[in-house]
Amino acid sequence: MQPLLARNKACIIMGALVALAACDPVVRVRGRVHDPGGKPLANVTVTLQAEGRAAHRSVTGSDGTFAVSIVGADPQHTRLLFERPGYKPLERPLGKDYSSAVEATLQPNSL
Repeated sequence: MQPLLARNKACIIMGALVALAACDPVVRVRGRVHDPGGKPLANVTVTLQAEGRAAHRSVTGSDGTFAVSIVGADPQHTRLLFERPGYKPLERPLGKDYSSAVEATLQPNSL
C-alpha cells in the first residue's frame, strides 16, 4: 500500500506544479507598423522586453504586421521597442492596462 500512496502524492505534486506553471501570465501583443503616410513597414524588429525575462523579438511582414509574446511578464514592467534602419527607434511602455493590439508609426531619420 505504501508504493500506491507515494505514487498518489507524486501525482498530486506534479499536478500542482503544472497548474502553477499554467498560471504564469502571458503578455501577447500584435499589431501593425507603418510610416507617417500610413504605408506598412516591413522588416521592423519588434522587441518585447520585460524586467527579469529574456527579450522576445519578431520582425514585421510585408504588410507591417507582427505578433510577439512573453511568458511570466508583468505588463507594468514591460515595453516594446520598434527598430528599422532609416527610421528613429520607437519605445513604448505597456503599463497595467495595456492593449494587445498596437499601431505604431515610425518617423524617418532626419537628414
